[in-house]
Amino acid sequence: MSSITSFPYQEALMELQDGEEIVLHIGSVSFVVKKASEADIERVNQGHFVL
Repeated sequence: MSSITSFPYQEALMELQDGEEIVLHIGSVSFVVKKASEADIERVNQGHFVL
């Protein structure tokens, strides 16, 4: 039986409000992360089927 593990930054990401952004530093690379809107999801997944 497999157990479900959480993403290391899951709590911080779940606390984001609409319009807020955070910077994640993974190794020597930084990422700006925000909560996705419906428009973001449509734009990024355009032409792709996501299961």
